[in-house]
Amino acid sequence: MVQKGRQVGKKIGFPTCNIDIKDYVLAKPGVYAVRVLRKNNLKF
Repeated sequence: MVQKGRQVGKKIGFPTCNIDIKDYVLAKPGVYAVRVLRKNNLKF
């Protein structure tokens, strides 16, 4: 589930996604880039 963060990345031009990780394995510290693909063409 996505959670609201402190909006720090957005302020410097890099919006991020904060995800509740209680049921996941933690990734190693660092900066990660991802690509998200959607099945529909919704516009926001």
